[in-house]
Amino acid sequence: MYFHFRYCIWSIWLIIGLTQASAAKSFSRQNVVSVGNNFISRDLLQNVWVYQTGDASLTVQQLLAQAEQYSFQKPESREIPYEWSARKLNWVYFTIHNESDKLQHLFIEQAYVNFNEILFYEVSQGKIIRENKSGDDYPFHTRFVNHRSFLYPVELQPQETRSYYFRLDNRGRASALYFTLATERHFWEKDYTKQLALGIFFGLLLLLLLHNVYLYAIFRDKAFLWFACYLFSLLMLLFSLSGLAFQLLWPGLPYVGDRAPHFFVYLVIFLTFILTEGMINKDTVHPIYLRLITACKYTSLILIFACFTNGLVNQLTVRMMYPMLLIGHGSLLGMNIIYLYKRYSYARFYTVSLLLMVLVLAVSRELYTPDFKYASYVLLLFLTFYVSIIDVSLLERLKIIKEEKERTQQLAIERLENLNELKENLNMELQQRVQEKTQQIMQKQQEVNQYILIGEERERKRVAEELHDGLGGLLSALKLNVERIDHQGKNFSKQEKMAYQDMLDLIDKACQEVRNISHNMLPVALEHFGLGIVLQNMARQINHNGKLWVDVEVYGFEERIDRHIELHLYRIVLELFNNILKHAGAHKAVIQLVKENEYISLLVEDDGKGFSQPAGKEKGIGLINVESRVKIVGGNLSIDTSPQSGTTIIITIPFHTMPNENNNTYIHSR
Repeated sequence: MYFHFRYCIWSIWLIIGLTQASAAKSFSRQNVVSVGNNFISRDLLQNVWVYQTGDASLTVQQLLAQAEQYSFQKPESREIPYEWSARKLNWVYFTIHNESDKLQHLFIEQAYVNFNEILFYEVSQGKIIRENKSGDDYPFHTRFVNHRSFLYPVELQPQETRSYYFRLDNRGRASALYFTLATERHFWEKDYTKQLALGIFFGLLLLLLLHNVYLYAIFRDKAFLWFACYLFSLLMLLFSLSGLAFQLLWPGLPYVGDRAPHFFVYLVIFLTFILTEGMINKDTVHPIYLRLITACKYTSLILIFACFTNGLVNQLTVRMMYPMLLIGHGSLLGMNIIYLYKRYSYARFYTVSLLLMVLVLAVSRELYTPDFKYASYVLLLFLTFYVSIIDVSLLERLKIIKEEKERTQQLAIERLENLNELKENLNMELQQRVQEKTQQIMQKQQEVNQYILIGEERERKRVAEELHDGLGGLLSALKLNVERIDHQGKNFSKQEKMAYQDMLDLIDKACQEVRNISHNMLPVALEHFGLGIVLQNMARQINHNGKLWVDVEVYGFEERIDRHIELHLYRIVLELFNNILKHAGAHKAVIQLVKENEYISLLVEDDGKGFSQPAGKEKGIGLINVESRVKIVGGNLSIDTSPQSGTTIIITIPFHTMPNENNNTYIHSR
């Protein structure tokens, strides 16, 4: 009896337990999201049910009709993992009840934006009242709301209950459940803050991009160009991951919207290695470091092109995306620490930026949950610090390169100065040698000229003596013989007497001409009376002729000067007056001879027709002879002349010194 009673009690408890379990199961399937008067927003992770299946033909009508056959489960986490074996579809279900006394305008948001296809169904009392197809495989305009997230507007009457089914298809790739429910007002206020944060972040990236383009245009350093490309790729990557690229850039190109995030991820990885390669000096880095960077660079380049393939290769590429980001930046971080950290100060900044990026990649999935309200802002802040530190490292690198270049330029300048100094010393030595050789040559030339003139004077003396003693004696004998004819008493006719007298006159003139030539070639008066007297006698002879009047002014010649200087001055005056008589057509000339202190000044001036400035080979023999004699006595010659304006020649001679090479000839036009 007792046994039967206890058995009945256990049976009752078993029935009650099964009933409660069934009720609990029924209640959990209908874990309703209640919306009250004070409702603002709610994360739906605890309210959704998920059913995963590989049957692509399963419809929402079948789920509604045979709900007990499909085991919806509570999700253990937000993550929908990769499916390597087969393509799986995820059905998501939840119910919303408006328990308030007013019409509720709500938004259901799926914040994960990279689904290939989302089928949306709104169910009321077992009937589908609204549905939608959208995702990366469809144009952007298929969405209910023009927004970067998947946004579904909901209107619930007071005390109304509706169920919502979503079929999520991401082709076996990893995704996440970020379903939230919020009032329209709260959603747009929160979204405005997010959009503002994204706008500030994208604006900072754009400013950094333009700043590096500007630096590249100025310094032509490819590191700035690569960083600008990196910033552009990072900007486009975040633009794509946030859904803004599909919304604003290519809303009608679903294929691009599907492949763009993967393409820009690998492009960021590729440009990270390129940037690292551009920041280092290949001559000072271990070859293993360069080989590792090259291998990673080409691997990421292959994966860039693999993004545009289909099938298993594309799935493999997509599934390697996140690990490659982490592995790429992690490997660069390790290589920087090993090879560059102790060598370059800018590499320390770059190492810090890589460390920050690795931390961001490592904790991003844990941080980015609706439970953490400021996850998006923290991630954007991390990324801002990341790119800013890289920019600082590039500027530090530029500073180091500039300092190294300045040191190199300073060394080059010092070497150039040393070379210039050596060159100047060699030039000075060469110039000194040239001057010495020139001086020696000029001395030799002056000696030769002097010996030539001495030889000429000797020859003049010899010829003058020959003329005076030889030809002059013969003419005198001839005259005596002719006069003897008259003394013998010959009777001549009148014509014969005239011829006889003409012959005597011619003999006298010949004797006088021989005497003049002899005296000019060997001025005996110069040796006895000096230069002043000889010049005055010469002027009287010229004045006696009547064609030219010559005035002679002599000052300071109370004492005689060196006979060689006197002789040269005499020859110079003869040459000048020979030119005046032949070419000048002058009516008056002046000779001024002045001795003052240690110099003799000779001025010869005429009022003739003058001449053009002679130069080089255009000079006449007479002027060349004058210059040669002036050089021999160490004097200076100045000629002031022009056509139809007469000529003034001034010669200055230091009479107390021997001839030297410091002499010049000046020719002025008047």
